[in-house]
Amino acid sequence: MSSLIFIMAGLNHLIHGEQAAKKLEQAELGYLATWMAPVETLILLSGIGLLLGGILFLIGFKTKISSLVLLLILIPITLTIQVSDAGTNGPLFKNIALMGVLIFFIMNGAVSYGLDQLIHNKTQMKNSLKRKDI
Repeated sequence: MSSLIFIMAGLNHLIHGEQAAKKLEQAELGYLATWMAPVETLILLSGIGLLLGGILFLIGFKTKISSLVLLLILIPITLTIQVSDAGTNGPLFKNIALMGVLIFFIMNGAVSYGLDQLIHNKTQMKNSLKRKDI
């Protein structure tokens, strides 16, 4: 379910990019992100990454990689937007909790759910059938 947060955030970045850009430009620590690319480019790239990463995370495909990508997007967002906005700690702690979820999936993968596990099980079954044929 945490994948829906990333999917919605990605859609928000893509649909309402000007609002997200304005928020980044006004952030006290926004300069930490904007030194590498124009604000609009950062919002577009993060929106695409959040959306695609969220979808892959939802279906459990390449879970470790999609979790890592989402974490690498979430860290700068948290540092530039959430940390500098001390008035609202809720979003900051939500992002910290999401980072914990992502680290779990980076370390463990989709565990017993998702396409990763289904593909793994199918491969193991094929390999065991091949050994029996020999």
